[in-house]
Amino acid sequence: MVDASEIAGARRADFARGIALDAKTLLEWWTGAAKSLIPQWLITAYMPSRRWVYLRETPTGYFVSETPDGAAEDLATSRQAQQLAHGSDALLILSRDDVFLRRKTLPAASASHVQQVMRLQIPIETPFDMAEVASDTLVDPAADSSNQIEVQQAIIRCDVVDAHRAALSRHGISLAGLDVASSNGTPMGFNLLDPALRTRMDATWPKLNRILTLAVLGLVGAAIALGWISRERQIEMLRSMIVAAEADAKQVLLIQSNLRDEIEIRRMIERRTSAPSRFPQLYASLTETIPDNTWIEALTFDEQSLSLIGLSRSSDTLIETLENTPGIVSARFVSPVVSDGRLEADRFRIEIILEQPVPLSRSVEDNG
Repeated sequence: MVDASEIAGARRADFARGIALDAKTLLEWWTGAAKSLIPQWLITAYMPSRRWVYLRETPTGYFVSETPDGAAEDLATSRQAQQLAHGSDALLILSRDDVFLRRKTLPAASASHVQQVMRLQIPIETPFDMAEVASDTLVDPAADSSNQIEVQQAIIRCDVVDAHRAALSRHGISLAGLDVASSNGTPMGFNLLDPALRTRMDATWPKLNRILTLAVLGLVGAAIALGWISRERQIEMLRSMIVAAEADAKQVLLIQSNLRDEIEIRRMIERRTSAPSRFPQLYASLTETIPDNTWIEALTFDEQSLSLIGLSRSSDTLIETLENTPGIVSARFVSPVVSDGRLEADRFRIEIILEQPVPLSRSVEDNG
């Protein structure tokens, strides 16, 4: 009996696989669509596209063809063959008689070290020394065993490679590869030429274009970075200027405030010095106004206000009497009225607000 949870789990797994497959298909479609939008000249400018030309040795010299099994022309006599060999990557296809081929079965675990493993076995299993030969290794893709891999190795003497390179160099040709002909004459896929000796005719301009592009991107990045640094410096300079301006503004405001205070003091001094008899006139006016049963013990005068301290036996009518006096705007007690039993009078403190001093002085002068 199948458990329902197992069925649900299988359905979820199928659904997840379907989603993964759809996502992969969509990603492949988008990749292909994006690649089709890139112009071919741009791809060629940055990605090398190798153009191979195939050379074969004959008893009379070397022959050149555009395809492994195409029509061949003599390199020594054909100008077209020479131009073709000079403008492409030259791959020399050697006869199977010029190389030593061997097959070997290795554990699958050594797949990542096939080249090293096979090269180390050269002096053990062949009559050659590693320093005397060049070799390359291919893994047979037809082997389907998960535990073992089939490996094929090609070995050639270094003096044979040097002889081919010297012969072709007289024609101005540098080899890009050295392969072995299969049973049907096509290249097997080896490259027996040392990587340091391989030339690539198509790699110069793409490599230069990539270097120039990286240099331009570096310059653009440096310009952006310098602009950002310059902007930060300008902002910092503006902040310093603002702080300095704020300090100067505070100093100016303080000076203005001090000047206003000084101007006000000077104006008060001028007003007081311009009417030196104002206080005696004011005092005389109050003396006439205040009743006889009221005594002033202290009087404080400040511009348009008076502060009176004293005793009165008619304190209940004193405020009204003062407010009815010409030149007085208002009068009020500024402290509680306290009765003094010994003097049979009330102790008071009154604040009086006066009109403009000039009218009061004129009225006193008119009365006098």
